[in-house]
Amino acid sequence: MSGPAFEIVYRGKLWRLSSSAFEGKWRLAIWAHYQDFETGEWKPCGGKGAVPGCIVPADRVDEFAAVVSGIAAQLRSRRG
Repeated sequence: MSGPAFEIVYRGKLWRLSSSAFEGKWRLAIWAHYQDFETGEWKPCGGKGAVPGCIVPADRVDEFAAVVSGIAAQLRSRRG
């Protein structure tokens, strides 16, 4: 995949969902980005001790997708 599959701004941070590989293992990455006020560029949050997102390993992506789909169905039924 080239670039994020989904983005949303929440509480001043840009959250990006994308697939990525690390040490040859594919995963779903959900990562927060902050906006650099000098350049306007969105950059990944991080640093020592920071937890700016999460990783879903490839072998659990189907489980994650099923849960998100189930939650989406609940929300659709509640909005009428």
